[in-house]
Amino acid sequence: HTDSVWALASTPTFSHVYSGGRDFSLYLTDLQTRESSLLCTGEHPILQLALDNDSIWVASTDSSVHRWPAEGCNPQKIFQRGNSFLAGNLSFSRARVSLEGSTPVGYI
Repeated sequence: HTDSVWALASTPTFSHVYSGGRDFSLYLTDLQTRESSLLCTGEHPILQLALDNDSIWVASTDSSVHRWPAEGCNPQKIFQRGNSFLAGNLSFSRARVSLEGSTPVGYI
């Protein structure tokens, strides 16, 4: 994330965590490898996340709630697509620069 994380939702086995926050972005992180993948970027900060089987519910500051497909049963599918990075190695400013020019999977 390039700014504060305001919401987390873990898979049932706590092997992966979805995170969202002030930077409008939704990420999935593998907690064992610390590999993260940007899933989508919205127009408003993310306040809350809820994982429900194959969906992720996203509540944002514009008082809306969106439901997006999630790989809750098999998050490894996301990492097999590529475009991931090692979480926790970049400062906010360096992370912001590394995301410029990247294309998110979808918009919320």
